[in-house]
Amino acid sequence: MTAHNGVGRQTRHQDHIADWLAHTSDEPASAHAEWAERGVAVLPLGRRFDAVRVSGVLVRAALAANAVAHRPLILDPHSDTYYALVPPQTTETWTCAFGTCLGRGAWLGVPHPERAAAPGPHWTSPVRELPPVGTAPGVRVLIERGRQEVERAPRERCAWCRQETGRPVIAGIIHAGSGGGGHIHACPACTATYRIVPLAEHPSDSDGTPRCGAVGEQLP
Repeated sequence: MTAHNGVGRQTRHQDHIADWLAHTSDEPASAHAEWAERGVAVLPLGRRFDAVRVSGVLVRAALAANAVAHRPLILDPHSDTYYALVPPQTTETWTCAFGTCLGRGAWLGVPHPERAAAPGPHWTSPVRELPPVGTAPGVRVLIERGRQEVERAPRERCAWCRQETGRPVIAGIIHAGSGGGGHIHACPACTATYRIVPLAEHPSDSDGTPRCGAVGEQLP
């Protein structure tokens, strides 16, 4: 097989994944148009897949402890929320209190399967397998590992509300000249209220100053 043929097969496979996702909608052409325009298509849940919404704090804690996400996750950096696609009708049996399962009647902004970087919602890695849907038990294991890690983690003080939290979000860096170095933390509530961008989602040229808002402007 020549390199040209290999690239062609990969492209066709990528197109097939995009088509599979687009046909969740009654108007798949509209999904393709949304991807072309802004990289994210709003698709109905409960047909080809449901989605489990999980706090970014739990997911990062689980992945840092070497837990495995068997399929790429969708990350919305503005709300610091991950979405795991699971089989349809998972809502009927889902019981995990630390993740919310969304199904029929709900809609989800789904990035193009090749969109795997900020800005905006994106996959944690390019989608390569079809269907891009994990199992409900696998997602529960990921959530439970994250919960265990968070409960073991030391508590930090939120720089905004000044309350201690066992679920800190790293929001920035304390520069050595102003406090000896270290991280600036935010609690989940302040992260959502002020739309704080986690440090891991900062652009590559960031100096670590906390950022918030839809475009990630620096906080005063």
